[in-house]
Amino acid sequence: MTDSIDYGRLAGEIANRIGNRDNQSDKLDAAKVEEIAKRSAEKAVEAAIPAAIAQTLVSFGLDPLQRIEIQRDFMFIRDMRTLSADSRKHILFAVLTAVTVGTISAVWLYLKSTGKAP
Repeated sequence: MTDSIDYGRLAGEIANRIGNRDNQSDKLDAAKVEEIAKRSAEKAVEAAIPAAIAQTLVSFGLDPLQRIEIQRDFMFIRDMRTLSADSRKHILFAVLTAVTVGTISAVWLYLKSTGKAP
């Protein structure tokens, strides 16, 4: 966000408006103004971040002042996700086991009915 601002050009314009005509003085003042502009932009961004986070939490229906509750909500969501993944594994294992046992049973019954069972 702050990279889109040309601080060098901004600092030069401000230094020219101040009226410094000495080149060395212009460069020094331009560097100072550039540093001040960067700090100002950083402070503005740092001030906007908490407000954006609070607005996002409110849009999700969460109270930004109840951080412990938000943490618990996210822990619950994580637990549900891992439980869902574990459930899928167990269901897949059960289905594969049922198919395997059914196939082996079918082969055994076929061999038994034809009299070729050991």
